[in-house]
Amino acid sequence: MTSFQMYEYWKMQMDQDIEMWEGNFLGKPMTEESIYLQLSICNPYSNQLESSWVIYPNVYAALGFITYIFLPTALAGFLIREPMDADYVHCEDFKQELDQWDETKVEDGDVFIPFFKDIYADIHRLWESNSEECYEGLKKIGEKLKAHPMREYEYFLFSAFDSHLDVSDYVISRYEEDEMLGLEEFEKDFGMSKGEWLNITKHAMDNAFMSRKFAQLLTNSISHIM
Repeated sequence: MTSFQMYEYWKMQMDQDIEMWEGNFLGKPMTEESIYLQLSICNPYSNQLESSWVIYPNVYAALGFITYIFLPTALAGFLIREPMDADYVHCEDFKQELDQWDETKVEDGDVFIPFFKDIYADIHRLWESNSEECYEGLKKIGEKLKAHPMREYEYFLFSAFDSHLDVSDYVISRYEEDEMLGLEEFEKDFGMSKGEWLNITKHAMDNAFMSRKFAQLLTNSISHIM
């Protein structure tokens, strides 16, 4: 069992105020095993608004964060629907919470509780898979969340990438395909041209400065792009 699979590991990170939502987790440099997560939580009832990118050192670290931090934080707001501190982070194995949840006490609980239980069942199966299968499974969970209807103005989403090249292509395509954005807006957000960004992307794995620059731009320039 990896430490990333243990609730206690993530509770310790939270108690020590370790940054888990953006940048390079624990300052770990980008490698071929890195997983890039795009995160979003929007809930006016719980006062939650999160939009960020974070880089985890491997797929099991990313899975642990989704299991013990991202989903519990999002679900606490979605199910309880009470105002929370804007920096509120929830840490626990929420599967146990869901098993005890009364569907009648949650708006549309008969729809959402079974769906969230299925999500956690999918997650727990991934711990027994190899890294490639785990990544594909994590991606599918993110797609499953996006495809399932949420309440109006309330949603939580994540996307997973296993290549910084795919992240770069995704970011550029979002700007180029959105009529409200375009490359002019890209240059404003990034403070550079598309060509300069592509050059940073090209050398991010073989140059420590370019790697840090890529992560910095990803975290600071495009958190609003979903």
